[in-house]
Amino acid sequence: MQTCTNQLDLTSSDSWLSASLDYVPDALGSAALEAVEDVEAPPADMIRRECVKVSIIKAFMLHQIPKNAPVLEAKVSDFRTQLSTFHSQLADWMSLGQLFSEEPSVFQAQFRPVIFYIHLFYLSAMMLLSRRLVIAYVALGATGQILLPTEARLAIQEGFMAAQTNARVMELMLSEGKVVQVCWLCM
Repeated sequence: MQTCTNQLDLTSSDSWLSASLDYVPDALGSAALEAVEDVEAPPADMIRRECVKVSIIKAFMLHQIPKNAPVLEAKVSDFRTQLSTFHSQLADWMSLGQLFSEEPSVFQAQFRPVIFYIHLFYLSAMMLLSRRLVIAYVALGATGQILLPTEARLAIQEGFMAAQTNARVMELMLSEGKVVQVCWLCM
């Protein structure tokens, strides 16, 4: 495997593979999440970079969210902030609003099939955070009301909303004939 240097190539297959396989050296994760956006990058590179960034956030979640309570509220808050920041910093032509728009932008029309995946990756990250917190706080035989820390409750609610949005994105993909065999990787 390639060693990390001061330069980070977010387009390399090693970085993508590392993030996808749940191996995120600290240097790779922090460099990718804090990478300065190149507004002049080709759209395909921008899309690839966003997919890598959200995959790294997911890998960090798997490593840093314990399977048993308590989960530090600051850690949950940090992941919620990272996901919110990721989503808010997407280029306008990659936004969910554009994806559901009746009048897609030029880039949206050209890269639409791949933009679906950015949102599926992002929404799956929100659902992952939610699932990890449910695993930590809700016993298998639990009944009745369960008291949760505020950040955990908010993240679980956001995970539920992400699942609903994910279903809308998948429905749109299906209606446009864009669902392919690898879609299960994003769910």
